[in-house]
Amino acid sequence: MQSNITPQLAIQALLSWGSDRNQAISLLLAGELERFLPIEVKVSDLRDVLARVMSQQLSLDELEVWANMLEARVEFDITDIEGEIYALANAEQMGELSLEKVQQLLDLLN
Repeated sequence: MQSNITPQLAIQALLSWGSDRNQAISLLLAGELERFLPIEVKVSDLRDVLARVMSQQLSLDELEVWANMLEARVEFDITDIEGEIYALANAEQMGELSLEKVQQLLDLLN
């Protein structure tokens, strides 16, 4: 697979849900990141993504997609933030996502 993104930048794009995330997802699905697996998702990664939502760099919908990807894919080790990711990925069970809820979660993580 031809890509303009390195595996390390792809991993960072996935963790931060950055602008190169589509290329990073393609690398992940093509098996190009296998030697880096599992990708550990840390509390700091979650805080950074939540802060980007609060600064309107990411939408609530993008946050939910990110959380669903982390929850659904075995390539990600979300052990440290499993409950938070579950809550973000399952709005129908945990209640609709809002900026207030994101801020509350961010406050709890800081």
